[in-house]
Formats: sequence, C-alpha cells, structure tokens
Amino acid sequence: MKIFFAFPIAGDRSSIDSAKKIVGMLESLGHHVTTKIFLEREKMQQQEKNLTPQEKYALDLKWLLEADVLVGEISNPSYGMGFEAGYLLGATDKKVILVHSRQNNEKITAMARGNTHPNCTVFEYDDVNELRDFFRNNLGACA
Repeated sequence: MKIFFAFPIAGDRSSIDSAKKIVGMLESLGHHVTTKIFLEREKMQQQEKNLTPQEKYALDLKWLLEADVLVGEISNPSYGMGFEAGYLLGATDKKVILVHSRQNNEKITAMARGNTHPNCTVFEYDDVNELRDFFRNNLGACA
C-alpha cells in the first residue's frame, strides 16, 4: 500500500523521532511510504531548493492523490497537514488516519481530535510502539 505520511515539515519537528519510528513500522509491514524523504531535512531541502511554491504544491498534491491512504502524526500542529487531510477528506474517498501522543492533547485542535468523518480514523497513543498493532489492524500487512 502506498502511504502518504504527514508530519510537520517547516514547523515544530520535535516529534521527528516518533515520525521515524512510525515510518519504520509502516515499512516493516510492507507498505511504501512515499514521503519518507521529509524525515531528513537536508535531503528534502536539496530536492526542493529550486522549486517554486506552486511547484511544491503540485508535487505534494500529486503524491497525495497517488497514495492509497494518508497517515498523519499530528502531535504537533501543522497547517500543511491540516490542509492535506482536509483536502483528501473533502475531495476524494481516500482514508485518512491521524495519530497523536496523548501527552499533546491540549495542542491538538478539536477539528482533528474530534473528527467523525467516515473516512477518518483518529488514534491517540501513550507510547509510539502501540501503533504497530493499530497499523496492523487498520492497514494490514503487505509483506
């Protein structure tokens, strides 16, 4: 399964270690994470350094539409992630999975935590390792 993994790119990247663990879990289940490059800021900046904002938007939208599902680690708010999830839920029939650390509940908008859209699943965790079983049950294993 192709997964568009969303997490803060330009803002608060304090959840980067969790993001790397999550991507590792998804890959260990046999999924292809199309946005893995964003885990490494230097590689991302190198790839995008000559792109205009419009070209970056077009590339992001292309990756969104090519993915089977969006998995977003929303423990730290991001306008981009909100747009990506909202776009998919409003313009497509694709699934969106939003996960976040329970410790960050006060930082996460009710629009995300309380989302009841039929194509959206929200899951809060105490420890990122809890996500392995959640992903296995909600995405399955491809390997």
